[in-house]
Amino acid sequence: MVLTINGKAKLVVQDASSYQQLLETIDRLKAIEGIRRGLAEMRADKGKPLDQVDKAIARSTASTERMTYHSGLISPFSSVAAGRLASKRRRFIMKHVG
Repeated sequence: MVLTINGKAKLVVQDASSYQQLLETIDRLKAIEGIRRGLAEMRADKGKPLDQVDKAIARSTASTERMTYHSGLISPFSSVAAGRLASKRRRFIMKHVG
């Protein structure tokens, strides 16, 4: 429902499910844009190896989480550790990439 004042839309009212779906769509679009930007940077030789980024994250956050690496992919000992590392990576990327 759209509420108008003097013929102009001023307020949108929608159910919680639709709003949640909208938020999820926005998140997906942001992720797609980030991936596209990352791929473009990689093609332009502006990227950094995963191990280098992980070391920078560990230094900047003083991480004590135990992680193992397999073919460049991180494999944490727990899903909680994985969530923490993903969160640290996002904060690091947002701080240094924008």
